[in-house]
Amino acid sequence: MCRHFIILSLIITAGLFSVVMVSCSETDSNAYLRSLRRIGMVAIDPVDSASLSDVEEFLAMDVVKADDWLIMRGDSRATFHLLFYNINTREHFFALRKGRGPGEVIQPTTLVKCENKTLIYDPDKKILFEINIPETERTKIASMDTVAAFGEDFTKPLKLACCGKDGYITTNVTDPDTWYSYSDWSGNVLSSVQAFEDKDLSDDADTRMSHLLSSVMVSNPSGTKACVANIVFPAISFSSIEDGKLTEYKRYTFPTMGFRNTHVTDETIRNFYCLQADEKYVYALYSGNKLRGGSFPSWESQHLIVYDWSGEPVRHFILQRNITNFFLEGYKLYCDSSYPDFNVYVYDLDKYL
Repeated sequence: MCRHFIILSLIITAGLFSVVMVSCSETDSNAYLRSLRRIGMVAIDPVDSASLSDVEEFLAMDVVKADDWLIMRGDSRATFHLLFYNINTREHFFALRKGRGPGEVIQPTTLVKCENKTLIYDPDKKILFEINIPETERTKIASMDTVAAFGEDFTKPLKLACCGKDGYITTNVTDPDTWYSYSDWSGNVLSSVQAFEDKDLSDDADTRMSHLLSSVMVSNPSGTKACVANIVFPAISFSSIEDGKLTEYKRYTFPTMGFRNTHVTDETIRNFYCLQADEKYVYALYSGNKLRGGSFPSWESQHLIVYDWSGEPVRHFILQRNITNFFLEGYKLYCDSSYPDFNVYVYDLDKYL
């Protein structure tokens, strides 16, 4: 009996040691998640879901909700740029076929909702379009009207976040001393926020461009505040917007967990993939996965961090189904996921905020 007790004790001890080791490795390897311990974690399940497993080769890069439709922008592998999915009837269709002929959109970089308009941006044409949802639904062909044209100058955005009728936020690819800028709808840069404090990032043009292109951005609905974060570099920034002037009032950057930010390897931890906002909060989707070799693809995320507009984290949600992107409507998150299958999820945060 004593021998059995000793063996059982060793098994329990080994199990506890294993749990501790896993817990330590998961938390200690990520400085950002470790910094959020003080606000605690809440695990939440989706309130609705649907499978789109019959849709092949479509990785959604953005998602917006318009009427009863979830509209998703696909990556470069997709034959069509847009997938429309009706959350009530469960029907779906593709629109805006990819092409390189006259009048065709090669690869849009932004799909956003602004002032109840569904907008898509084409950096090749340097045009921001509004999608006519009723007409597109009727014909199953993307019907679009020009909202803004940026001309041939070098201040044209590569992707953007609308700040109401007065302007937009975009990363600044022409000034090595800036991270992001506020511009009017003619494309004139009115003010900027300084670049990351990393000498290599500023001196290496290719690396700097990679970091700028991996930024995500959002403004509050009234267009008075902006938040910009980065997928590659562990950074998130908060700014106010007044009379065309950006004023950064909070920025977080975090240790690089044993590797250099400016030299991406398979071990590089991915950071912020999607931002949404209302007048009270910023909702930041955080990955924490390795670029390659992790338990999930790097773009699939289970951490939703909620900040107030002072830049303080207030909630850390663990999503029980990993997601790629999401759209915020009220307290509901309309999400897509590509792993292990293409699915749509709905989370409801109403009782938590």
